[in-house]
Amino acid sequence: FTLAVLLALGQASFVLGGTVEFAAERPEQPSLRWRTKVVTVALSSSLARPASNVKSGSDLIGAVRRSLKAWEELGAIEFREVFSDKQSVSPQGAAGDGINLITVAPTAENALLFAKNAEEIAATTRVFFDGRGRISEADVVLNPYQQFSSDGTFGTFDLESTLTHEIGHVLGLEHSPVRGSTMYENFGKNGV
Repeated sequence: FTLAVLLALGQASFVLGGTVEFAAERPEQPSLRWRTKVVTVALSSSLARPASNVKSGSDLIGAVRRSLKAWEELGAIEFREVFSDKQSVSPQGAAGDGINLITVAPTAENALLFAKNAEEIAATTRVFFDGRGRISEADVVLNPYQQFSSDGTFGTFDLESTLTHEIGHVLGLEHSPVRGSTMYENFGKNGV
């Protein structure tokens, strides 16, 4: 049975799990990092009232908190949560609004981030940083055109896996070439 599953996974098609959009030209050296070890993250009110692309009953805020905690346990970082009525990520440009937002709101601004490849990306992270590679802001948005769940529903993206990947981008990480790693650029939907 296990061999059959592994063979089936090898045949499965994968979509981009998430992308990272750098608001400025990414420097070759040094790597991106936060100035401080404590990063305040604003949980959008959209997480408490998710749109129809998040399966009813899914533990969205719990998935965010578990994803943040996973990165805290691995590195020397601490996330402080605040709540915000803000729905849309900062627009592209030299500087954001200073709020590190996690949102699922299907606003026009958020949907625009997925206009070119709505069927290929589960989420995206927009990172703002200075010329020395110091991150000043990072926003995460789930694709309003994709379906998500926290219970493994067939054909949906797993909320916690998607958010954990995107929070890796919040920390300045790029995609990993290691298949199956949290930061691997492609992953499948549940049951695919």
